[in-house]
Amino acid sequence: MDEAFNASYGVSKGYISAAGQYHFYMEAQTAVASMTDGDCIDVVCGTQDPTGYQGYVAGVLGVPQNKVVVKCPRVGGAFGGKITHGIPCAAAAGLAASKLNRSVKIFNSRTADMLISGGREAFSFDYEVGYTADGIVTGLR
Repeated sequence: MDEAFNASYGVSKGYISAAGQYHFYMEAQTAVASMTDGDCIDVVCGTQDPTGYQGYVAGVLGVPQNKVVVKCPRVGGAFGGKITHGIPCAAAAGLAASKLNRSVKIFNSRTADMLISGGREAFSFDYEVGYTADGIVTGLR
């Protein structure tokens, strides 16, 4: 690494920091699950990945995916927060509905939702980068 920096045209040093970040979608995670056709389950939830949710709910229930139908009437303004963060809610609703054999609705308060879904933690670091006269990176520390 020292050789790369010694041979560099220039070296720049600096410090980067960023605060934490959460997806703050418009509505908290919610799911409604109901048993249908005897051994099938319908899950209605706001998701950007219905097929993924189908697989996770089926896995939690230990049933084939064709026994789970995930319906998403609409989703918008989620900024990526509805891709996977609602899986625990949907899976819990599905499990409760299958055990109780009745419809179950699970919804999170905004506070609980933010605690469950997580986000990017704050970070900071020092850096040093060596480069050629053409701007090609020769070393990074």
